[in-house]
Amino acid sequence: MSDNDTRQLCDKLQVLLQHEIRRGNRVIAEETGWSKVALAVRLAETMDMEFVKTMVGSDPDMDIWESRDVKNPAETGVLCKSARQSLSGRAAGY
Repeated sequence: MSDNDTRQLCDKLQVLLQHEIRRGNRVIAEETGWSKVALAVRLAETMDMEFVKTMVGSDPDMDIWESRDVKNPAETGVLCKSARQSLSGRAAGY
């Protein structure tokens, strides 16, 4: 998936991705086949979490998550439960 080929993402995550691309962020990885997530898209830089919080709001289908697993780079992202898709970026401060 390139920055310009993002049709695979659900509409909710698509809005967040397009915002990130306009900010200068870029897609660095696309992963499929995880047990809980069918598609995981990773960005090179931190996400604009204020924008994410505004867009996610109280939508029960969306969750904000953080991973600080010592085996992997720290990440912050958004999960769309119904689509089983995730969009993430480097965690702030890392």
